[in-house]
Amino acid sequence: MELDPVTRKQLREGDWEVRADGNKFKRHWFEVVNDFPTDSRKIRYWDLAATEPKPGERP
Repeated sequence: MELDPVTRKQLREGDWEVRADGNKFKRHWFEVVNDFPTDSRKIRYWDLAATEPKPGERP
């Protein structure tokens, strides 16, 4: 009983599909879809707050 919950479930119940939950997002919050809308836009974004400033540029 001193094992972490994932290892305990694997060894005691034989559930090898069990996974540890993440700390930020929970899978059950989101709906799984087979396809995305064709009129949607794709966006990529990076947080540059930790980027070193360069002369003449703003990070």
